[in-house]
Amino acid sequence: MRSMPSSAILYLLLGACLSGCSVGACMGERTRDISWLAPGVARTQVAGELGEPLSNRRDSLWRNQDQYNVATGTTNSAAGLAGRLALDVLTLGLWEVLGPEAELGADRRVWTRAFVYYDEDDGIDTVMPLPLALDPYESM
Repeated sequence: MRSMPSSAILYLLLGACLSGCSVGACMGERTRDISWLAPGVARTQVAGELGEPLSNRRDSLWRNQDQYNVATGTTNSAAGLAGRLALDVLTLGLWEVLGPEAELGADRRVWTRAFVYYDEDDGIDTVMPLPLALDPYESM
């Protein structure tokens, strides 16, 4: 007859083997550092790194201006990660099934709208980052 502790260990090992680990997904999506956007950087390099701008126009000084929405960070914390890991362990992997659905609406990205102004040689003249309070793609 099996003792109680060995059965508990067996169930824990079985639960660990049957569950996948989505803790890596809690770490957030790829974010970008925009500190490299500085005067003199070529417009082609900006477009190559950030993709096609949301809009481009000329400002009142006839400078080209591009607008980009950039995910510049996440609001994930070590405590949030520890909580998800604890839920995964305490539910013997059941959180792997229920957790992603429960967190589906929680977008943890921090967005910045970057207004990039170029000089006559299409090098960056000025960059004006504006933190966004909401996800710009939420209504899309």
